[in-house]
Amino acid sequence: DQHIALQMRAQRDLRALADSMPQVVWTARPDGTLDYTNQRWTDYSGSSDPAGWLDFVFPAERADVIASWSAAVASGSPYGTEFRLLRASDRTYRWHLVRAEPAFDSAGRVTRWFGTCTDIDECFANSDGCGPNRICTNTQGGYTCEGCAPGYASNGETCEDIDECAAHPCDALTTCINASVSFGCSACKLGSTGDGLTV
Repeated sequence: DQHIALQMRAQRDLRALADSMPQVVWTARPDGTLDYTNQRWTDYSGSSDPAGWLDFVFPAERADVIASWSAAVASGSPYGTEFRLLRASDRTYRWHLVRAEPAFDSAGRVTRWFGTCTDIDECFANSDGCGPNRICTNTQGGYTCEGCAPGYASNGETCEDIDECAAHPCDALTTCINASVSFGCSACKLGSTGDGLTV
């Protein structure tokens, strides 16, 4: 059957794409049970059993990982966290940024999960390179700074806590940033100009 042949070819192409990626790529069933990991995971962990991934999580972090993953699965919300995974080649635990997104059917039910694990161990060894509250991602050539972590915004040089802005909003034409010890209203938003007093 031509339709089946096309489906099988598409699956092979997708797996080849996943195997070519520098990150660990995985999928899970709606209940959160992993059912696929790419070749990168096998090379890293020495395991070809997707369902056994928890055995490679740093023991002291397993309870938190189980709780956070279970909560995401139960709510159908995007998943994002950091934890350490055992590398088979040298038996060391390396930090990973783990993210997953659910896929839904037309009725809003989760049909699958698609996730990645990105090695960010270099970020911890070079944390000063990004500065506080920055998002660091490890690449094949080294680490890179992606921007500010959730709850923080850039003031042009560093990432500042913006939680205080919710309690102390600026007017409609300015942007609030937290200035280390207190919040402050930034320069005018895009499309507005100031006269030194107002925008």
